Parts: sequence; structure tokens; C-alpha cells
Amino acid sequence: MLELLAALTAAMIAIAWLTNFISYRVIKGRTIRERRWDYNICCGTTDGGGINADIVRHGDVPNFELVEDILRLPHPDGAFEHVLCSHTLEHVDDPKAFYAELRRVGRRVCVLIPPIWDYSASLNPFEHRVIFLTMRSRHDDALPPYIEYGFARWLQSKMGQRIDADVRGGAAVTAQARMRTFFDFLVPFAFLGAAYASVLDIALWPAAIAGAAVVLWLSKRKPAAQAVA
Repeated sequence: MLELLAALTAAMIAIAWLTNFISYRVIKGRTIRERRWDYNICCGTTDGGGINADIVRHGDVPNFELVEDILRLPHPDGAFEHVLCSHTLEHVDDPKAFYAELRRVGRRVCVLIPPIWDYSASLNPFEHRVIFLTMRSRHDDALPPYIEYGFARWLQSKMGQRIDADVRGGAAVTAQARMRTFFDFLVPFAFLGAAYASVLDIALWPAAIAGAAVVLWLSKRKPAAQAVA
């Protein structure tokens, strides 16, 4: 029974890594490369090819615009043809109001959010304020349904809201990118090894699971910007 539990635990964490990789690396990367985005709001460290805007400068992003209030963007109605908002709506208190502002300045609006199947992100209580009830990551000219994340709001009222963003530019970042690629390959093998070890020897599975969890944590660590809700 314990062997099965260990194997299932390892599998669940491995699936969490895989779904997050698909959502945040594959789908997001493909969307950014799809076109020149006239306005890339809450850009983090990504370059959409047009204006890259955020409330904090996370790195050496070209054509950067500092925004003081995401509900009052400093542009007239219909200023942009294509607006991209990637993995931001889940962080704000009122996604509907923010989305309305995006539609005001953009004629076409693409939003990326963590879908339900990316549960390590969609259920993250340290960063997110709402849970989107959708199986799709990308939504064009539509705001998917959501519910308030009550537990996360309570937790963040005690601890503050943490929002992570990658840092770009320079040799240090190149080394970081190589390390993340290394972990991308290491993580699934670590959890497969943990599951295998749990079947072979019950005494090994706690250490194997713990070791694999550390690998997952390291693979997702990034220099971060702090924001308090």
C-alpha cells in the first residue's frame, strides 16, 4: 500500500511539472512568437515586439513602459490592434475590470491564464487571487469564467502576495537558462526514479520523493519581484 502511495505521489508531482511546462513554456512561448504584439501588458521579461508594459521593470526589456495603474492604462481607446496579456489576470482582484480596460485600448485581445489541468499554477495560493474554470490556456477576445480564490486571498492577507518573473539579459541569465533547461530534463527522470525506488524498497521512497521534490522546487525557482496585495 505504501509503495503504491509513493508511486502515485511521484506521478502526481511529475504530472504537475509536465502540465506547467506545457502551459507556461510551450503555449506561452508559441503565442509570443506568433506575431508582433502591439501592446504586451504585464510583460514580465517577455518581448512582444511592440510596447512592453508592466508595473515593475523585471529585466532589460526593450521598449518598456512603466504602468502605475493597470485599470487606467495611459493610452486612448483602440490604440492597439493586438494586445497580449499573459498569466496576469489570475493575480488581480478584479479580472473583469482589468479585462474591460484591455478591451478599451485593444481591438483584439489575447489572454493567457493557467487552465485547471495546470493545477500547480491554477491552485497556487501564494500568487493567485482567482481560479479560472477553463481547460484552455489561451482565450482570444473573451474572458473565461472564474471564481474568487478565498483561501489564497486570506493567506496573502497574512503573508503578502508573491509574483515571480524571470530575469533576462547578460551572461548570468544565459547560465540560468541553461540550468533551467537542465532541470527540464532532470525533473521527469527524478520522479520516475522516485517511483521506481518506491517499488524496489519501501525504505527508500521517502528520501526519493523528497529528493525529487527538491529538484522540482529548484527547477521552478526564479529571481522574483515582490508585490503585496
